[in-house]
Amino acid sequence: KQWYQRRVRGLKQKAGKSAFVENKRTMIDLMSNGHTPSHIFYTKEFLLEELPDISEKTTVVQLYPGQMTRMTDLIASQGLIGVFERPTGFPIAKRIPLILWVGKIRHPGNAGGIIRTAAGASCTSVIFSPHSVDIW
Repeated sequence: KQWYQRRVRGLKQKAGKSAFVENKRTMIDLMSNGHTPSHIFYTKEFLLEELPDISEKTTVVQLYPGQMTRMTDLIASQGLIGVFERPTGFPIAKRIPLILWVGKIRHPGNAGGIIRTAAGASCTSVIFSPHSVDIW
């Protein structure tokens, strides 16, 4: 196996402690709120331009598109993967309290995705309307 596949396999084995983020906007939000990725994998240099300052502690690795395809769980990768430590609880916003109001979500998977995204964006609360799926 290639070196990058061994590294990713090792990171995924620590899946309880790591979260793989394959969305540039979510990575920007996490990094802007004080979360530092341990690794960033990318295919094109321009993908790194919009990210906030990358820490010296972050391992940054450029891959060929075929290598990225083998790493990702997505059908169409954006060419960028960040590996972040999972928060032990929901992070608290450091600047302005951010409350997300969600209405008429009918699928439990969508509700879970919204909650995970809100946690990554440091929302202090997520409120579902009465006509949404029961999150419990």
